[in-house]
Amino acid sequence: MVDDYFVFEKAGKQTEKMIEDLLKESSWASINIGNNYIPQIVFISQPLNRRASKIINGFIPHAKMPPRPRPPPRRHRPISAATAAGAFALVLPTVNIIRLITRGGSLLPLGYTCVISGVTFLLYGYDKMQARNLEWRVKETTLHSLELLGGWPGALIGQHFFQHKTRKTAFQIPFWGIVVGWQIVWWAVWTGGITMP
Repeated sequence: MVDDYFVFEKAGKQTEKMIEDLLKESSWASINIGNNYIPQIVFISQPLNRRASKIINGFIPHAKMPPRPRPPPRRHRPISAATAAGAFALVLPTVNIIRLITRGGSLLPLGYTCVISGVTFLLYGYDKMQARNLEWRVKETTLHSLELLGGWPGALIGQHFFQHKTRKTAFQIPFWGIVVGWQIVWWAVWTGGITMP
């Protein structure tokens, strides 16, 4: 992997000799010297220390080190009203599942919710990647079907984490309809209208 490189505006045999001498007295693994090109690029396999930089700049007054690229900015994930509503929507199912488990109920509802939510979350990430690459997308009906089957918590987390499908009203209306529907189901479980294993 190339860590450093210098661009020489004027290069020739003297440059190659200087680099070879520098290579002999250093611990660098390899140096590639481009030939017959002006400006000439010298690739160095390990970062340069101060002494090596001084040697190169002393021998070749035209040598310059290109600036290192800046790291990419961190993805901004704003906390919106939809995020707060989604977090609130998770309270009732969480409390219900905890109550079911503490009363000796099955772990099946928890396992099912985790699996279907995990699949939905991954599909949101995949769809976001496909959108960025201008490739074939996941159908919205597929995403809504997974949400309807119980993967809506994964969809909530996926929308916030990937910042995906958050501004499309035609998608958000059925999505929130599904979330409200599941709130009714969990309320019925809480009040005893629906019994779970």
